[in-house]
Amino acid sequence: MSDLRPLKIAMLTSFPLDLTVGSGVVRMILGYAAAFQKAGYHVQIFHPSFRGDSYLNIALRRLKFNRALAAQRFEEFDLVIGSDFDGYALKRLTAPKVVLNAGILADIIRFERGKIARILQHLARRECQNVQSAALTVVPSHYTARRLHQLYKTPASRIAVIPLGIDLEQWRQWKNACQPLSLKETVILSVARQYPRKGIKDLILAFKKTVARVDNVRLIVVGGGPQAEANRSLARQLNLTGKITFVGDLKDQTQLAGYYRSAHIFCLPSYHETFGLVFLEAMYFGLPIVAYASTAIPEVVTPEQGLLCPPGDIDSLSEKLLTLIGSAKLRNKMGASGKERVKQFSWQNSAAQLLKRANFFGNR
Repeated sequence: MSDLRPLKIAMLTSFPLDLTVGSGVVRMILGYAAAFQKAGYHVQIFHPSFRGDSYLNIALRRLKFNRALAAQRFEEFDLVIGSDFDGYALKRLTAPKVVLNAGILADIIRFERGKIARILQHLARRECQNVQSAALTVVPSHYTARRLHQLYKTPASRIAVIPLGIDLEQWRQWKNACQPLSLKETVILSVARQYPRKGIKDLILAFKKTVARVDNVRLIVVGGGPQAEANRSLARQLNLTGKITFVGDLKDQTQLAGYYRSAHIFCLPSYHETFGLVFLEAMYFGLPIVAYASTAIPEVVTPEQGLLCPPGDIDSLSEKLLTLIGSAKLRNKMGASGKERVKQFSWQNSAAQLLKRANFFGNR
């Protein structure tokens, strides 16, 4: 991006810059910001500071932050980049607004019930406002582009499909610094914020079927979230407490690298992904993947890197795990393919595509 003229870029997120709260949105914001900065541009991230809390309180704090943003002046910036519904309250901007969408809220509602569904409905209306007032909305997959058009009536001309990236050099450093676990079992790893749509319940049920046929295997689940306690309870009910390790949230990426490095298989049977950054992380560590063939996952995980099965098919999920457990040759083949595929993704390429689509290209 060295031929792009210097820009001053404002990036907006109503999440604190904490992966345990903002998860994929924060990873995306930090990834793009680092790429812009490496290219020599001035980047300022506007974000709040608060600790994780209930879903309702986090939503209220995010809305409050957006109302405060409306009083902020952005005349000094050449480009304003919002995320999801962040930026919906901005009026009379002199710079173009681009929206990064890490997960269409109107699409996610179908996986929630009760209070959380009602909160998402309100936030989805704000997200729709944000998208409709943007010069461009950037989504990470063709699946998301289709849903954006269907749910928010966004014209195709104002949608850009740009895959997310991964900082391979940073992960190399974390990998070299990490301490692998001393385990003699075949390790299945899952990394996710535990919402219902992430399918951790399905994974536990499939794992129960798996350990009935092979004994020397362990499941490690990294990440907290609203369903974490329910999933722990399910593991207890199924007498799996000695076979499943629930790690909880991790802020230290070196620790996370240690879990990836200790694993043999990565499994996330998610019902909904707009992309799935964790799949790239698993590929970097040479892990074969088992997942559902749902939403954007087949765009990221091809048959060369993993085994996909129909969403909700617990028996198929278990069979795919058993296939990989029983074949080191297949695991190594898929892992090697993943290591090559992940090289196609970088935040530098994603940032360059974004600026080009936003018409900040060359010496304008």
